[in-house]
Amino acid sequence: MTKYIHGKSNLEQERLVVLNQLLNQRCLDRLHLEGHEKILDVGCGLGIFSRMMASHLTSGRVVGIELEWEQIDRGKKLANGDFADSLDTRQGSAFDLPLETHEWNTFDLGFVRFLLEHVSNPGKVVRQVYDALRPGGKLVLIDDDHANFRIVPRQSA
Repeated sequence: MTKYIHGKSNLEQERLVVLNQLLNQRCLDRLHLEGHEKILDVGCGLGIFSRMMASHLTSGRVVGIELEWEQIDRGKKLANGDFADSLDTRQGSAFDLPLETHEWNTFDLGFVRFLLEHVSNPGKVVRQVYDALRPGGKLVLIDDDHANFRIVPRQSA
């Protein structure tokens, strides 16, 4: 991936904020965070979900990775300083995670949402995140499958 796929217009950014509002609570509920996790959020965008996860931590930490500096800057403005102690947002590629040597194999949770459909080699991204997890850590991948459209539950005609 060489460019930000969704665009940077205010209208597009507002759409992404609404998407987060629709999905984040359901995602958070299913993660069952205990409060002490070290979380890696790859492709964190504006960091909205990163901050939401950080808000549920008592002693843990979220490291958000985002390719675009502009997204990170916008996210920091939205955050208004919230969760600065428990959230570390870094600029970098999902293909070459900007982690220190001592950070590899230490994360309890790797979270990747709506990123894999936009990269040339999704397996490489998954491998990077997997290698960042501690033994027994959880890897959560959420993405669209445009080839398989279903409405659940089915609507009767």
